[in-house]
Amino acid sequence: YGVGGGIVWDSDADDEYRECVDKSRVLLGSFADRGFELLETLRWNRVDSFFLLAEHLDRLRDSAEYFDFRFDRAAVLQALARLEQSFTDEHCRVRLLLARNGTIRTEQKPLQLSDPAPAYRVTLAAEPVEAANPFLYHKTTQRDVYEQDYRAADTSGRAGNTHNFASDQLRPRRIYGRTSSMKWASDAPSGYGK
Repeated sequence: YGVGGGIVWDSDADDEYRECVDKSRVLLGSFADRGFELLETLRWNRVDSFFLLAEHLDRLRDSAEYFDFRFDRAAVLQALARLEQSFTDEHCRVRLLLARNGTIRTEQKPLQLSDPAPAYRVTLAAEPVEAANPFLYHKTTQRDVYEQDYRAADTSGRAGNTHNFASDQLRPRRIYGRTSSMKWASDAPSGYGK
């Protein structure tokens, strides 16, 4: 499978490169072929309810539009309201998952807040991220790039000690830039910084 473009006198090199990348995306398969869900991790407390809820739902809507997922904001709000009625703790961590067909799943567990805030250990990724990978710009359950790099950092000792929080191993966080990538390994509860 070859890709290319017609270069003419007013062609722009960056535009031609992007066109080749776009044309070759078919080789990666469609997003529909990948079994993943969209996700949002929300912080809840008894006084303020869901922290930054509108922003989380806007991001979920944008990702749903990008990946062609069915998104019904009212149904999501109803699911969160039903879940909220079951809370017995003062603080909870909620994972909101949205399937391609619009099915909504929620998971929750108590959130233990620590004081003072934990310190973070930062390591550079061994390899730069592929900026064209759309999964780097959306929160999904497609976490391969994070898991692979975390395992590499953990094996080399760069990840430091991980903290087990409610049976969850911590996962790396990335800061994305045009020229480099960074990953976080922390002693904070899973879900912070995602």
